[in-house]
This record gives sequence, C-alpha cells and structure tokens, in this order.
Amino acid sequence: MKDHNTDPLDVLDVLSHEAGLGAADADDKPTAAELRDLDDVIAFARTELNRQARADVAPVARVQRAVRPSILAMSRDALLARIAELRLMPATRLAASHRHFAGVASDDDLRASLEDLEALLDRIGEQRR
Repeated sequence: MKDHNTDPLDVLDVLSHEAGLGAADADDKPTAAELRDLDDVIAFARTELNRQARADVAPVARVQRAVRPSILAMSRDALLARIAELRLMPATRLAASHRHFAGVASDDDLRASLEDLEALLDRIGEQRR
C-alpha cells in the first residue's frame, strides 16, 4: 500500500478485506495521508449522493397571493393586533398556531400571514352560505 497513486476506493476495499480477515500487519496499514484521502473520498461521495437525492425531489410550488390594499395600508402594530385577534378565533387558531409573528417576522411576512388568515376566514364564510 505504499503506492501513492492508489485509488482511494481501492484502499477502502483492501482495508475492508483485511479487517474482515484480521490480516492487517503493521507494515500493511495505510498511512495517515491515505486515510485522509479516504475520508475525503467518502465525504465527497456523501455530498454527491445528497445532492442527487435533493435533485430528485420536486421543488414546492409556492403561490404568492396578492395582499389586499387594506392590509397593505396597516402599520406593524395594527398587523400584530389583527393577527392576535384572529389567533383567538377557533376557525383560525390552528392555522396561526405554528407561526411566530412578533419580533422575527418582517412587515411583508406579517402582511402575507394576515392575508392567509383573512382568506381562510373568507373561505369558511363562503362554505357557510
């Protein structure tokens, strides 16, 4: 194994075989550089497999709705107050429960969230008619 042009995958095969046989002598053990090369090959293979796996998954289509002019005109405090009001309603409690609004969301995020909640209320109102 002193050949430094050895393919790292060949090194892995030999090490696996020798470990299985229990035949690795002190002279046959890989050098630290060979082990680092092997680590690099394994890390690259994992990265490549993860990249391929992510490429196989279809991206989620996100539809951005138009925000009502009345919501666009609201200040941050008014947005937070209306969202807090809607979070108390049974119809929207579950839809809003997983979202964290105060302090972390931008005004645009708050407007989009409020639009989602208001649209949910509109759909519920249409179903009751």
